[in-house]
Amino acid sequence: MNNEYIYDVRNARLAAAGLTVYKSITEDETVRSFLDLLEMIDDESSMPYDIVNAYHWLVHDLLSIQSGDGVNPWKDHILDLVLNDENAFSKYCQSMEDNADIPYAIQQAVKSDMQYLQTLCSIDSDVLKQNIGMRTGMVAQHWPGWDILYNPGYSRKDEQPNQADDSLQWLQNQRISIKRRIADSACWSDMIDALAEFYKKMGISILNKYLTFRWVGSRAGYAGYLTGVAKPDPIRLDNLIGYDVQRKQVIDNTERFVAGYPANNMLLYGDRGTGKSSTVKALIHRYGKDGLRLIEVSRDNLNDFYDILDTVRPFKQRFILFVDDLAFDADESAYTGLKAVLEGGIEARPDNVVIFATSNRRHLVKEYFSDRIGSDELHEGDTRQEKLSLADRFGIVVTFLQPDQEEYLEIVDGLARQHGIEMNIGELHSMALQWQAKHNGRSGRTAAQFITYLLAHKA
Repeated sequence: MNNEYIYDVRNARLAAAGLTVYKSITEDETVRSFLDLLEMIDDESSMPYDIVNAYHWLVHDLLSIQSGDGVNPWKDHILDLVLNDENAFSKYCQSMEDNADIPYAIQQAVKSDMQYLQTLCSIDSDVLKQNIGMRTGMVAQHWPGWDILYNPGYSRKDEQPNQADDSLQWLQNQRISIKRRIADSACWSDMIDALAEFYKKMGISILNKYLTFRWVGSRAGYAGYLTGVAKPDPIRLDNLIGYDVQRKQVIDNTERFVAGYPANNMLLYGDRGTGKSSTVKALIHRYGKDGLRLIEVSRDNLNDFYDILDTVRPFKQRFILFVDDLAFDADESAYTGLKAVLEGGIEARPDNVVIFATSNRRHLVKEYFSDRIGSDELHEGDTRQEKLSLADRFGIVVTFLQPDQEEYLEIVDGLARQHGIEMNIGELHSMALQWQAKHNGRSGRTAAQFITYLLAHKA
């Protein structure tokens, strides 16, 4: 085979083999498929059918995962892996203090890796088709490829304007910005300082890609882990109407927390549909750009709390562990573990973690009259106090009560304005009161459901 054409392929294979700090990138499934194809092209014993099949599977994969950020999908995929990679360099950047120097050995290894990655990304589908044509004698120039999806740089899809309460867009813009800078650089090894700053500011692994996470509990010998939520609940604090006093308590405590000051665990207690959960979920959109992250923990996974603490302890981000609709039956023991995490366990809770919980029950552990009558326990009062003490472990308890009629109608009016509904105020109120009487009673949720009904029937 013509050495002029095979040189690029062999150079790319050597570049992948030479990676050190970012070695785990070669374990990615798409990267592995790419390298396998290069090996087949370079191996004269490979069958043409296998080469053609491998090429088209690679194109299939890259077309499926291309982000639309306007950069070459192969290059974009490699840069995504770079931003997400948890390695010696990214971990050091995450934890290093201001003005600290990166150790020389790590710095030199990363510079070498970035140069190798640039070489690897220089192979596009046109180069592959040219090599495959020379290798097999087939006319490959009209085969599909991924090059037609992009223009050089990031000209197809640029950063979107940041809104005051849109931390998710801000996070995406940060990723697009650093990828643009690296992709457009003539020498990727010169971008090590910019990459270090990104890791330091935005975090590593999935922390710089998502704001909201779900804890997947440990099962049958498999450890629990965090998984990112790509599309979190879009509710914003400005969309929530009423309960200003309660919401201010939550906001003030959260602002102290993200600023690095001591903050209390919080229990948001009250009637259903009053906006307790929405208040917590809306925080991430305002404060995510300040380093806040939200982790939803189901009641079934409360025994994993210490594993969660160990997972997030090394990071600079601030984490709210969110337990929604918290309540326990009297015979459940999980609440004792939660009590220990809240206060009193032998292992200290990290400074970058607080627990926010919502519940319709003030005391969280269900009690029955039978617990008080006919008990054989000598010190049944002590047992009762133990059950009631869980709520006391939350430093701040915020109460959301069912709105009265005037408050309910104020919520309806506010939601109607937000959605551009124009109708006679008397008619609006009359319909809103009929709706709550026939459905779930007065609450913010009922008001939102009523507005949804109006929007559907006015469409």
